[in-house]
Amino acid sequence: MSGTPDSDGLTRRRTLGIGSSLLAVAVAGCTGGDNGGGAETESATATPTETATPTETETETPTETEKASLDPLSVPEDASCAVCNMMPAKFPDYNAQAQYESAEPQFFCSNGCLAAFVADPGHFSDSHADATIAAAFVHDHDTTEWIDGQAATYVLEMDSERVDDPMRINPLAFDTRSDAMAYVEEYDDLTEDDLAAFGDFDRDLAEQYRGSFFE
Repeated sequence: MSGTPDSDGLTRRRTLGIGSSLLAVAVAGCTGGDNGGGAETESATATPTETATPTETETETPTETEKASLDPLSVPEDASCAVCNMMPAKFPDYNAQAQYESAEPQFFCSNGCLAAFVADPGHFSDSHADATIAAAFVHDHDTTEWIDGQAATYVLEMDSERVDDPMRINPLAFDTRSDAMAYVEEYDDLTEDDLAAFGDFDRDLAEQYRGSFFE
């Protein structure tokens, strides 16, 4: 008789123990489900960040390729030099040109006139007083080919007997500094100090070559 109650009590305890275990598993399952959901949320949040890189790359690509270089323009037969009014087309080995961002291009018979115009554009053309140069082209003294006038090296030649160019004297353009130095080294009266860059075309330099046009 006394063994029966103990057996019943043991059965009840086991039943309660199993119920408690099931409840603990259920609670743990809910907690684990929340964590799983949190992990999925973090992954979903990370996805836009991961896809942001291609978007930035796509934005950068046009910037790298949108640069376009200008080319020399054909010199119109009826164009007159913006400084001296001579006809640049008559001097195919010496003429020069300047192209502007928001103004008409200007043509010159020679580098000396180009230098004068660049030094003080407003003196020769009101519409170019504040215009920004987009490109300039001159002829290489050795090859007579068009070269980038803004990147060229110039020899400040002042001896009219050495070069048969328009207006008697002009800065001579060379594609490279070494070519310009080679010219300088041919003459005892020229030194490295006689080299100039496009950015050196100021009023003082311009008046050495075209002083009469500033009077």
